[in-house]
Amino acid sequence: MQLLHVKSLNRVVGMKRQRQRSALLPPLILSMATLGLSFQFKVGGDKGWIKPPDNRTEVYNNWAREIRFQVGDTVYFEYVNESVLVVNAAHYNACSVNDPISKHADGETVVELDRQGYFYFISGKPGRCEAGQRLIIDVMAEHYDTETPSPAPDGGTSDRPASGPSGGDRSRVPESAADKSTVSSAVLTCVLAAYMFM
Repeated sequence: MQLLHVKSLNRVVGMKRQRQRSALLPPLILSMATLGLSFQFKVGGDKGWIKPPDNRTEVYNNWAREIRFQVGDTVYFEYVNESVLVVNAAHYNACSVNDPISKHADGETVVELDRQGYFYFISGKPGRCEAGQRLIIDVMAEHYDTETPSPAPDGGTSDRPASGPSGGDRSRVPESAADKSTVSSAVLTCVLAAYMFM
């Protein structure tokens, strides 16, 4: 009789644990689905933020076209005897160093891409922007929104620069940057596996 009571008690405890795990699963899946992973990208790779070699005026913009930047990512500028100016589209196109949005000269600048749209960067040293030391980053909407922005309702022009990223193949990510969807899937798989052994 006592053996039967222990078995029943074990079954009740097991069912209770199962219900507790089942109650945790939906919030867990929801939180994993909305997990936003952000990455830091080093501008210029190992060379950093330098004046490009002759005839390589699009080196930084070509680099940026290969990356799918998203809100929350950061870009890291490493430089010596140089500066980074965050500017608007007009100042970017004119290589104007007057009245930048922000100026950085600390040698290791990190800028958070905190919104969707274009970010414009130029060198603060005379002649460097004209030589190609400038960068446009197109930050995409979250969830990999790859639709082309529609024209302005009044038929006006967009904030898009006269030259720079033209859309490019945003599906390709350089080997130096992890694929966000793969990382999210791996994290979700690990969490679910741990959940199953609770």
